Amino acid sequence: MTPTETFRPGQQEFTKDFDSVMSIIKWNCLGFLFLDFFIPFVISQQLHINGLGLGLVFSIQTLGDVCSAPIAGWLTDRISKPKLVLFGANGRAFAYVLMYISVIFASYWGLVVAEFSLGFMVTFFWVPISTIIAQKSNKRCRSYAFGKRRFAQGTGILIGTTFSVVIFILANTYAPGNVFLPSSSLIVFGIANTTAGISFYRHVDEHLVLDPKLECDEQKGNMEGNVGSKDHKKTEVSRYLLIGFALLCLAVFLTETNQSCAKPFFRVYLLVNIEPDENLALLALIPGQLISLFLAPRFGKYADRVNPFVGMTIICTCGALVTLITILANNVFVFASLQVFDQSFALTSGLIVENLMSRVSLKHRGKIFGVKSFMGNLGAIFGPTIGGLLWDTVSSTAPFTFSIFVELSLIPIYFLVLRFIKRDLAESFDEGEKKAVEKIHSDEI
Repeated sequence: MTPTETFRPGQQEFTKDFDSVMSIIKWNCLGFLFLDFFIPFVISQQLHINGLGLGLVFSIQTLGDVCSAPIAGWLTDRISKPKLVLFGANGRAFAYVLMYISVIFASYWGLVVAEFSLGFMVTFFWVPISTIIAQKSNKRCRSYAFGKRRFAQGTGILIGTTFSVVIFILANTYAPGNVFLPSSSLIVFGIANTTAGISFYRHVDEHLVLDPKLECDEQKGNMEGNVGSKDHKKTEVSRYLLIGFALLCLAVFLTETNQSCAKPFFRVYLLVNIEPDENLALLALIPGQLISLFLAPRFGKYADRVNPFVGMTIICTCGALVTLITILANNVFVFASLQVFDQSFALTSGLIVENLMSRVSLKHRGKIFGVKSFMGNLGAIFGPTIGGLLWDTVSSTAPFTFSIFVELSLIPIYFLVLRFIKRDLAESFDEGEKKAVEKIHSDEI
């Protein structure tokens, strides 16, 4: 199956072990949503650290990601991907245990170290995972494949959040002041990560890919794209790809800056301005992420059909509007409803970007996803720090106002990305592909 072959109904979309990859992912994601609330809660309500200190904790986690992303990308293309996944999963387990100890002893700097460890190790998990998903899926349903990954994450988050929220609420209700119980789910998250990493290593075959001749196909595609071209023309084409990819990296950086500038402060904003009860505030944050994750495969289908620029324009505009309405809301249920839309827009934009990244190069996918992780995490370092400074020096709504302007600025950048990069992708977008995908997905519906 070459990159230009017509996609026919019944043609293979995923390898036979693709579902095994998805089933294992969910056990590595148990703590995602709970930590989004729990860490800001501990820092702001128990340790009484200011907004800049809160932003620093989130930034230091991302600094760990930035440090490890180039290494993880380089290793993904050279050594066993399941081994890297196992290494990353065990590293995350260590970080969870360290986080639990830091919470018990009320150590702010212990949390800083734990967050850095978590950030450093998580890239060794997700970069090879993203590469494996791209290798085990057809390009014509790539966004759908990454959507299925998000669905698996949602399943794990639902399990982990249900367990951790019950523990958190029961501990606060029946054993107030107990430092061991509210955060005890962190130990369970660590055990689950280690177990899932071992299972992944034993059951996923990285050599079972949808097309075992990826490198040959990429070379063939490059040759076909340059037939009849002169040497200087080839240089010009590669320059377009370089400019487009650089702009795509800038878009990834700004997207993560936008999301991370607002994300941790939404939690504190909810507690301070809308709902002071920590149990209700926690419950208000759950629907947004879970609903969007469970709808991720459907969002992926739509992302496969739509023109990438049109999709990103709609998402950025609607996302900015939702953020504006959120800071005007004064009801916890309205806040929870708006979070569903906000998380859905953010998730869908991520699927489109992952689809684009997976098509840039077949031979160097690990490095490409490593660069994506590096740029995204670089943005996530600046985002919380900027948000913390705006929170402390301007107002509690300033981080969200900044987020709105950044999100709108992404529209012209994505226009330029598609303008430069589409012609030289190793796996191209074409009209026949979109029509075939639309027919297949409509048949499924």
